[in-house]
Amino acid sequence: MRVVARVRTAFQIELPMKDVFEAPTLAKLASLIEDLLLARISALSEGEARRANEPEPLPATTLIA
Repeated sequence: MRVVARVRTAFQIELPMKDVFEAPTLAKLASLIEDLLLARISALSEGEARRANEPEPLPATTLIA
């Protein structure tokens, strides 16, 4: 359950619980996560993809040392 929650938080994708148990190795699980990420990226519109590549501005509080 924690793995699914952490993948969701880190990558904003839904990893089905069955995939966690059906993946025989961590390499296979990583491959499944990569496939989900690639599917998510390919589903983005051109504008969404462009915005995803833009760096987010730093909050003003971070600039003050």
